[in-house]
Amino acid sequence: MSPGMNEVSIVLVALLVSWILSTSSYSGFRKPPMHGDYEAQRHWMELAINLPISELYEPGPDNNLSYWGLDYPPVTVYHSYINGKFAQLVNEKWVELNVSHGVEDYGHKFFMRLSVVIGFCCVYVTACLLLTSKMKTRNLALALLMFNPGLLLIDNAHFQYNSISLGFFIVCVNFLITNQLVLGSVFFCLALNYKQMELYHALPIFCYLLSICCECSISNFCLKISKIGLTVIFSFAIIWLPFMQNTESVLQVVSRLFPLNRGLFEDKVANIWCTLNNVAKIRLLFDQSQLAVLSASLTLLASLPSCILVFKQRNIKNFFTSLTSTALSFFLFSYQVHEKSILLFSIPLTLLVEYTNCHLVIHYLTVCSLSMSHLYFKDEFLLSATSYNLLFSIFLHFICSDNSKRGTTDYKSLIIVSWSGFLAIILLMVFGPIPKKLPDIYIVLLCAYSFVHFFVFYLATLLMTWHQFCSNVMPKVKRS
Repeated sequence: MSPGMNEVSIVLVALLVSWILSTSSYSGFRKPPMHGDYEAQRHWMELAINLPISELYEPGPDNNLSYWGLDYPPVTVYHSYINGKFAQLVNEKWVELNVSHGVEDYGHKFFMRLSVVIGFCCVYVTACLLLTSKMKTRNLALALLMFNPGLLLIDNAHFQYNSISLGFFIVCVNFLITNQLVLGSVFFCLALNYKQMELYHALPIFCYLLSICCECSISNFCLKISKIGLTVIFSFAIIWLPFMQNTESVLQVVSRLFPLNRGLFEDKVANIWCTLNNVAKIRLLFDQSQLAVLSASLTLLASLPSCILVFKQRNIKNFFTSLTSTALSFFLFSYQVHEKSILLFSIPLTLLVEYTNCHLVIHYLTVCSLSMSHLYFKDEFLLSATSYNLLFSIFLHFICSDNSKRGTTDYKSLIIVSWSGFLAIILLMVFGPIPKKLPDIYIVLLCAYSFVHFFVFYLATLLMTWHQFCSNVMPKVKRS
C-alpha cells in the first residue's frame, strides 16, 4: 500500500526536524582524547575499511581496544564498512588509519549527519510505513514513531544509528503479525546482529513464534519449528561467517559484545541497580558473578508474566504488551544497561497507542527522552533537546485530544506534575550549585526520578497482563 499525503507529510516534517536537530553539538565535540560516540562511529568506519575483518575485534598495533574498540555485532561492522567506503571517496583523510582520530571539520560533520538521515530513511521510515499501514490509528502511530524525541535526539544530535536496528525490529514485527514467520525471523536476526540490546525483544518474539507452532499438529509443528530454527541458524551463519576463523575468534567477539567484566553498571542510568546503589552499595555487598545471576533472575522473573500471556493468548495486543513489558523489564533489571537502551522500550510502547490511552503513550515517550537529559547536558544541546521535548509533548497531546476516546481529565494533572519535576531537575543541572562531595547529585536525582516513572509503567503492564488473562478466563469459569 502506497503512503497517502498525510503519511508523506509526516515523514517529510520528521526529516526536517531531524536535520534541524543535527545542527547542534554532538557527543565528544572538542573533548579529546576520547571525543565521544561521534568519534566511536567514525573510528569503526576507519577500522572496517583498513583492517582485515578477522582483526576487527582483536587487540593489535592498529586496533587499540581501549580507544573505542568495536563492541557491537557484525551487521554494525558491515554498515560501518559501507559508510567508511563512501567517506573514503569523499575525503580519504576522514578514515585514514591511526591518523584520523578526532576529525571535526564541517565537511565531515555534514557527511556523518547525512549518513544518519539516509539510514533513517532507508530502514526506519520504510519499516514504520509498512507496519502502521495495518493499524487503525495509522497517522497517529506513524507520527509518534517518526517524531520519537529520544530517537531523534540521540541519533541526530548525540550521534548514533539506533534507527537501523529499531527499523529491522519493526519490519520483524510486521512480518510476524502477518504470519510471515521466516521473513520475521530473518529481520530479527538482522536487528540482533546490529545491536545486541535487541535481546530486550527476544523473549516475546520467541513465545509468539512458539505459540503459533504449538497450535499445529505434530508433523506441522516439526515442520514450522524446523523452518524457523534453520532460518535463524543460516542467518547467523551468513552474518558471522567472516568472524568464524576459529573458536577463539568467536569467543573474542562475544566477550566484546557482552562485557561482564565492566560490572553491574558504569554510567548513571534510570534502572533499579543504580537507584538502589544510592541507598546501599550493592556492588560491595555481592561479587560480580552473584550480581550477574541476580540481575538475570530478576529480569526473567519480571518478563515472565507477559511472555506467558502472549504464549497462552496470542494476539497482536498481547504481543505488543509483552514486547513493551519485557523491554522495560530488561532496562530496569538487567546487567550493564546503558541509558540509551530505553529506546528499545519506546518503540513497542508506541505500538500500544492502538490499545491504550494515547496521552499516556505520548507522555512516556517524552519521559524516555527526558531520562537522558544528562547526556544532552553533557553534549551541550540541553536547551534544544528540552525545547523539542516540550514541543513534541504539547503538539501531540493537542492532536490526540481530538481523536482520543477518553478525555485528558484523568491524565492532565499527573502529566503536569511529572513535567514539573523534570523541569526542576533540568534547571538544577544547569543553574544549581554543585556540592563538592556530591558532584553527580542532579544526575542521580534525574535517574531516580525517571526510574520511578518507568517502574510505575512496568506495574501498569502487569495490570494490563492480568486484565487480559482475566478477560479470557472468567467467562469460561462462569459457564462451567
